Order: sequence, then C-alpha cells, then structure tokens
Amino acid sequence: MKTFVSLLTAIVTLLPAGLAAADLGAVDFEGDTMTSKGNVSLITGNVRVKHRDASMKADRATYDTASKTITLEGSVRVQRDKTEVTAEKVIYFVETQKVQVEGPNRTKLLDTK
Repeated sequence: MKTFVSLLTAIVTLLPAGLAAADLGAVDFEGDTMTSKGNVSLITGNVRVKHRDASMKADRATYDTASKTITLEGSVRVQRDKTEVTAEKVIYFVETQKVQVEGPNRTKLLDTK
C-alpha cells in the first residue's frame, strides 16, 4: 500500500526572524512505506517528493524537519526548472531549494520547447 503524506515544512518557532510560515510551502511525499521518529521521517520504495517547482524521485528519502533537509538515495532524479540531475545521493535544502549532489552524477538541460 502506498503512503502519501503532505508535511508543512514551516514550523514557526524554528523560522528565522522575518520569514513567514507560508514562505517555505508544503513538501509532498509518496512512497511504499513511511516511518517517523522525532524530527526524522523515512520514506522508502518508489519515493516521489514535490516541493514548489522541484520534483524528485528516489528509492528512499529521509526528511529532517529540524534541519529542513531531504536526503534522497538510490536512483535519484531531481527536476527543477529546465534541469534534471541524476545521482545516487542528493541532499535537498527546503529553505533555499538548493541541491547538494554526492558521488557520480549527470545533469541534463531539458527541452525548452
């Protein structure tokens, strides 16, 4: 059975001064299983993550609400704007919408038509 969960990444008490809660948006997760302990959620099997204009796929994802990071591992594919990155491990920073790619990777510019 697939698990789908939408987590609001903005926790008012953890936000920097002047940043509104709505500014971070929701992070939507879908996967075969999901477990949570404290600030960390683990999503495994056919993982799909959506945050604003970024779409991500992986074998597993770990979401840490305290650091506002999503660590994607195993056949990772991240699409944003007109760029697609594939790698074995990617860390996505929710606040900045930036990615940190670890290990061998490939970046492809998508068709602009």
